[in-house]
Amino acid sequence: MLNKTSREFNILEKYISKSHLNKSDSYIINTLTNLAEEINNKNLTYFGRYALKKTFEDSITKNKRFKEYIKKNEAINNINIPDPIFIMGMPRSGTTYIHNLIIKSTDYEGLKFWELCEPIPYYQNKKKDILIRKLKTNLIYYLFKIFVSNIQKMHPVWVNSYEECWHLFKLNMNIYNLDFQLGLNFFGDYILKENGYQAYNDYALLLKIITFDKENKKLVLKCPEHFLFTNHLKKIFPKSKFIWMHRDPGKTICSYSKMIYEVQKFYYGKKNIKKSEVANFVKNKFYKMLKTGLKIRDKNEDDFIDVNYINLINDTKHTLNYISSKCDFDIKNINLLKMRNKKLNKLKNKTNYSLDEFNLNRMDINDLFKSYLKKFDIKIEC
Repeated sequence: MLNKTSREFNILEKYISKSHLNKSDSYIINTLTNLAEEINNKNLTYFGRYALKKTFEDSITKNKRFKEYIKKNEAINNINIPDPIFIMGMPRSGTTYIHNLIIKSTDYEGLKFWELCEPIPYYQNKKKDILIRKLKTNLIYYLFKIFVSNIQKMHPVWVNSYEECWHLFKLNMNIYNLDFQLGLNFFGDYILKENGYQAYNDYALLLKIITFDKENKKLVLKCPEHFLFTNHLKKIFPKSKFIWMHRDPGKTICSYSKMIYEVQKFYYGKKNIKKSEVANFVKNKFYKMLKTGLKIRDKNEDDFIDVNYINLINDTKHTLNYISSKCDFDIKNINLLKMRNKKLNKLKNKTNYSLDEFNLNRMDINDLFKSYLKKFDIKIEC
């Protein structure tokens, strides 16, 4: 099942062999196997190795609970999620800002960190269930703050904050972002080629579980990597809209490199990670992702609303009005935007970063992404 040289991940054999995983779960088994075998060639720290083992174990356990819940609650399949809005774009391009802005200014709702980490109810008693799910999320939250504390300064997270829905893919480990977190070269491509549609079907069911007692809840969901899977999203949510954030690649690459450097330090140790190598990996990965995402979007071009980060920051009111006209939603009170913007400032990156810090060359980046910059009239930031 797993290559016997994958000694660090023998725990997978133990759990995969359990009866709840069968032939119908081959895509999950294959996903875990592909991920484990690529990671096997890397030198993990003790805590990094332990964290990954627990992640694998948690994924398989959650998958079992997921199947049991669906079987007991078949009405889940009939839940309607009306015309969701998906926010996407390169990491660090302003997706968090526009996500929270729409939630605070419209009738659309987002999903909170505790809902994303623990999407499947444990108890029928709602108060007790929410308490348990929040407590479990709190454990993850505090471990996160202890081991990668600098990330909190770059992207503040709280148990009740609205977060990226990639956490829902922990169910089957089809997490494209793991390429960045673990410095992988092939895993993301494997997901794109083999598992995208099936993984997004599970994702849709989890959304229905979360909104089970809130039918017709209007959702705005955010995950940067969604733009690689809009073909699947469109099949599952035919009337969905896509907001694609665009920002100077020099800024997004540099900012995200700083974040990924901190994550990879946890998994591999500071001595084994070089900032320049992380930045080069991020730069090339961003370019490849954009090339793929732009090709996929050609089939549903009319469903995209392109938003420039600079325009959003310089004229928030106008940009939000533009988005509302394209998505056909009402803004509750446009006059409250200034006050709300003060609250949203808490979401800003609190750390400094520079191209020089990561040995990045501005001219090289501009040249590599010149067609992208031109296509969306993206302004270069100083």
